[in-house]
Amino acid sequence: MLAVFDCMIFVQAAANPNGAAMACFERLSQLGGQLCISDAVLLEVAEVFNRSELRTRLRSLTPTRIGQFLDDIRATARVIETVATVFSLPRDPNDEPYLNLAIAANADYLLTWNSRHLTYLMKQDTPRGARILQALSKTQNH
Repeated sequence: MLAVFDCMIFVQAAANPNGAAMACFERLSQLGGQLCISDAVLLEVAEVFNRSELRTRLRSLTPTRIGQFLDDIRATARVIETVATVFSLPRDPNDEPYLNLAIAANADYLLTWNSRHLTYLMKQDTPRGARILQALSKTQNH
């Protein structure tokens, strides 16, 4: 089982080790699954962690906690080296790296903190939904 988590799942898990986001990491591990990451995802996560307004608001995000959390991710996740841009999302370009990573990794799950932005992609009767399903089926046939 392969999964891709969006940036806010990383942030919430690091900020609250007893919360729902960290439980997602733990459950994936318990089920023998693996988190998939890419350089683009790691760069965004690190950039968000370094935002002073975030660290002011979430005081538990100390440099030590962030460093340990990212080290743990790097040590256990599957790094997908090549992530082609097969799917563009003009409505929310910040989600594109996660969608393209999920496609490149042939992930079983894409977990997002704000599903409102992506639920329309699950509908086969919409142009974007049909395109993402087509992109996913191409990777599953290879």
